[in-house]
Amino acid sequence: VNQNISPYSYSCREKLFSTAIGNSSEKTVTLNDSLTGKTVDLATALNREPANVLTMYVCGPTVYDAAHLGHARTYVQFDAIRRILQDLCGYKVAFFMNITDVDDKIVNRASEKGMDFKDLALEHETSFFRDMELLGVEKPLFSPRCTDYMDEIVSFISRLEDSGLTYHGPETGSVYFDTAKMESSGLSYGDLGTMNRGKALEEHESVYMENSEIDEGIQGDKRSARDFALWKIKDAQPCWPSPWGLGRPGWHSECSAMIDATAGTLRSDGCLDIHGGGIDLRFPHHENERAQSQSLVCDSCKNWTSIFLHTGHLHIRGRKMSKSLKNFLTIEMALEGGDDYDFPVMSPRQLRLLFLSQRYSAPMEFTTEAVQETLALDKQFSEFFANTRIVLSQNGEDYNDHKICNKWTKIDATFVGVISQGEEQIDIALRNDFDIPRALAQLRKVVKETNVYVNENESHPKLGAVRQACQLVSKYLSILGIGGGVSPFKCAVNGYDATLTFTNQSQARGEEIEVSQLLDILTQFRADVRNSLRSENPKGEIFKLCDKLRDEDLMRLNVHLEDRKGRSIWKKNNK
Repeated sequence: VNQNISPYSYSCREKLFSTAIGNSSEKTVTLNDSLTGKTVDLATALNREPANVLTMYVCGPTVYDAAHLGHARTYVQFDAIRRILQDLCGYKVAFFMNITDVDDKIVNRASEKGMDFKDLALEHETSFFRDMELLGVEKPLFSPRCTDYMDEIVSFISRLEDSGLTYHGPETGSVYFDTAKMESSGLSYGDLGTMNRGKALEEHESVYMENSEIDEGIQGDKRSARDFALWKIKDAQPCWPSPWGLGRPGWHSECSAMIDATAGTLRSDGCLDIHGGGIDLRFPHHENERAQSQSLVCDSCKNWTSIFLHTGHLHIRGRKMSKSLKNFLTIEMALEGGDDYDFPVMSPRQLRLLFLSQRYSAPMEFTTEAVQETLALDKQFSEFFANTRIVLSQNGEDYNDHKICNKWTKIDATFVGVISQGEEQIDIALRNDFDIPRALAQLRKVVKETNVYVNENESHPKLGAVRQACQLVSKYLSILGIGGGVSPFKCAVNGYDATLTFTNQSQARGEEIEVSQLLDILTQFRADVRNSLRSENPKGEIFKLCDKLRDEDLMRLNVHLEDRKGRSIWKKNNK
């Protein structure tokens, strides 16, 4: 028996193949529920059939200004979570994200600019989705706008009124939600607002007062600081008719009503599977949504939302992002630079990779060091695909050369085992509350081991093993939204920078321009070679032309040519 063929036991081989063909739906997915602070099994938390379809609603932006890095972090993280649930775990995700296109900030900003509030909101909504497309964030299944759902919002508030859960403020006549009445029915209020588990609600009264969006001058309207406006009576434009008078909906009621009218229609009980947003929305916004919807669609033994997920704060050099602190950074600044941006400029792919390098639920520090680490990681992936492309393209004909000894060795077997173990660890990480940083660490390990394997087998590394490593890295980068959805082999052949990027019309036009420029260079090079053959020293002239092609012409296209013994190779430089 050839000892080089199989150093693995049968059980190891069986594990390798079972990992590759196993049913992903049989594996568990655990999440950390923001409501309880506990780790829960997703299938158990859903507790319904069909369990492979889930509804997911993430609170969208209030569109009164350009999208900032806090937006980018939140929506990139939830996009990755959505992709993991769909592409790795096998769930069919119905993903909704609302647009708040009317509130005091929008109205005031529009007034300052002399614009109609709808025009301002549409301008920033369009800009927001353009930024999200650049960052590879997939579009929601549906994005309801508040102004399109006024009838549904009024109807939703009327249902709360019919349930005896509202009252009218004595000073303005605005409609408020009565939290005390809700609690008297056996439901609890404030669970999402309990910053430290076990502390009493009253200990956080000052925090609630600060975050509750109490309109200035009408605090006397409310019976309790915990109560919140459902419908604000206003005669100033914009306003809408209602049974209670002209006005606008409260922030919390509009979101609850839109959830009820969209994602809530996909379940017979009107409930929601996953509800998410930034940590600043946990209280009071999501708690107030929960109070309303729990009262209407659920009984006291059932949760309106099975799982709450929240992304952590983003800090710029240790401080919360704020215009007053002059550290307010937009997505455009990070991608294009500017006078107020003193960090390294990133590509959309690199910015996405930066956010995914941190746990979604943890606070994140945006620092020069963090950016530099991301640029290094991006370069590592880029060079990995460039180098493996060379191995696959230049050694691909070896199978047809019968003079080459082609045996399977322990080095080959060990390397394939590393790939299999890496895939298993990545799968475990992503299913464990979406631990993307741990998954990226495993991908880096596979990249490192592949480099070692190729160097140790410089003459004849097993192309199938190298291709398998490329497919593994490409597969999981694609799941994370970094891979652009290209096929693994195409990825390995064409390189990271050429294919693992976000495709759009401007990119396609750029690629057409590069091809045109390359053809121009080759045409001119041919003409110069022909002319040099007529010179007194054609050999020297041709060498000069070849150096010019390498050092000047191709470099303009971001192509790096390397001369090696008896051959040359090319690499696409990382932009």
